[in-house]
Amino acid sequence: MKKKVYEEIESAEESMIRQLMRVELCKSEFEHEERFSSAHEAESVIREELEEAEEEMQKCRKSFERLHASLRGGDDCGVTLFAEELQQKAIRCAAELLQLGAMCQKGWSKKWENRRSEK
Repeated sequence: MKKKVYEEIESAEESMIRQLMRVELCKSEFEHEERFSSAHEAESVIREELEEAEEEMQKCRKSFERLHASLRGGDDCGVTLFAEELQQKAIRCAAELLQLGAMCQKGWSKKWENRRSEK
């Protein structure tokens, strides 16, 4: 029973992530072009999003190291502070990963394939 409930929760979670990714895709299409002009442009934007996600992950790592040091040093205030900081950095990292996924979808969706065949 627990396994089935867990699987349902996991499925719902993935669905929510995909919905957020679609929101990012819509934002990108609204702010910029609906499609990339070429595979090279798509690759460049995807690389940039990947680098931004990696930078945010490094910020998470630094916050975790401060949390860890506070925990080892018995600094309860520091633990609370850095746990909150880590949570905020994780949210920012997740946002970057959503943008990365959206750009992958934008770069290699049917829309781009159709545009390529129009040339």
